[in-house]
Amino acid sequence: MKKKIALILAFLFLMPAHFAYGATLMHMFVKHEIKAELQDIADKYVDKETQKEIKQKYKEYKKEQKRQEKLRKKELKHRAKMHKKKQKRIEAKKKQALINNKEEHVVEAQKIESEENFEFQKYNNPPGSQDLDFFGIYGKRQINSIGVISPDFSKMIYTEIHFYPSICQLTTELFLINLPPAKTPMQRVMDSKTSDKKPLKFYAPGMEEAQPQIFKTMTMVDWSCDGGKFVAKEKIAENLRGFLETRIWVYELDSQKTYKIQNIRKQIEGYWSNKGLDLTQCKWDIAPIGWYEPNGKPSDNLIVDVYGYKPDKVKIFLGSWLVNYKTGETSFVENPTRYQPSQNGMVIRPKLKIPN
Repeated sequence: MKKKIALILAFLFLMPAHFAYGATLMHMFVKHEIKAELQDIADKYVDKETQKEIKQKYKEYKKEQKRQEKLRKKELKHRAKMHKKKQKRIEAKKKQALINNKEEHVVEAQKIESEENFEFQKYNNPPGSQDLDFFGIYGKRQINSIGVISPDFSKMIYTEIHFYPSICQLTTELFLINLPPAKTPMQRVMDSKTSDKKPLKFYAPGMEEAQPQIFKTMTMVDWSCDGGKFVAKEKIAENLRGFLETRIWVYELDSQKTYKIQNIRKQIEGYWSNKGLDLTQCKWDIAPIGWYEPNGKPSDNLIVDVYGYKPDKVKIFLGSWLVNYKTGETSFVENPTRYQPSQNGMVIRPKLKIPN
């Protein structure tokens, strides 16, 4: 009797392990098939020199990131030492202003300090790499993104990110601030206030209805060179399933027209279907990286990169495309390195000062 009970318990104990082992083998088989298919397509249809050049640029970008991170750490240490001296200078100027009964001296002193410690930098650099930062959203419930300034320093657009914990939903909304006149571009930005914001007549992801477990975000990609329009990317994800897809939007400020780039995915799927790759059976996505503005003139064309994803989340480059946001016309770019995406928008970031 004891032996029978022991055999039954051993069977019940080992049965889940057998099922888990079988499921693991199936997952490994499917993962290997998809990985092999994507790699074969990449080797067959994507120019190897282009792949090497992109990988080299990516390595250089990572190397530059590490270098910048080291400089930032040095700068933080230096700022910690200089913070007390800076505060003393500001306090001294405030006291002097109070003595002279002129409060404007205090404001002027703060402006001088701001211009000494901040600088303008290109926003879309590297092209298409900018994404919203959600750090702390679960506690704060709302976070504002960095403001992206137009090329003529007259306008600024930023994103408000909202989190609703009761239904676990993330939404975003874009706002426009017309920068006030000032002596310098830096002062125009420093004098701006979020209270002067104006909601754009633009699509606000997730704001139209309650969608539990859904995260929708809208991120600026770049301004056009004349500051008359901008392109943005909408990313859609689910709390448990993760990232789903990217959509592309264009907004014209003068006409207040909104354009959603339609049918681009079908056209890309059709192109690769003719080459023997069924993208409907693979995980892939689009990434708008900026405007295509030859000779610095405004254009209706966007540059969009396409990537396939292996099961280990490694990207495979599947080509670049020119997309006309008005007509929807899409064309494959034979040599992506000849098409330079725009870098028109500006942001303010702390200056990197290397201590002596």
